[in-house]
Order: sequence, then structure tokens, then C-alpha cells
Amino acid sequence: MLTSPLARGLFAKTGVPAQESGPAWPSFTPDGDRLIEFSNNGAVVVRDFGRAHLDALETATPLR
Repeated sequence: MLTSPLARGLFAKTGVPAQESGPAWPSFTPDGDRLIEFSNNGAVVVRDFGRAHLDALETATPLR
């Protein structure tokens, strides 16, 4: 997490959290659905976050 003033300042300037511990911040790519999930277990990079849930919602509520 961004706990130090230096880390918060670098994040504001670059958009990338500058933490020595924790996972590397994934870059956005149109075909790569990766993000950082912050949980009680710490920060981890996940792929397709919530995809099963969102796919189920899409199936249950078709577009009109």
C-alpha cells in the first residue's frame, strides 16, 4: 500500500506505485485483463478479476 509520503508523491507523478515490497504494477494492455487486488492477504496481481461473476450477470440479463 502507499504508506509513505514519498510513495504517494511518486504515484501522483507517475501513476505507478513505487513500493519496494509487493507485486509490480501491471501495465494496461487491451488484451490483458490484469489488475492489482488489495485484500487481507496483501496485494496480488490477478487476471480476469470477477470474470465468472460478470459473465453470469451478462447471461442472466440480456441486452434489450
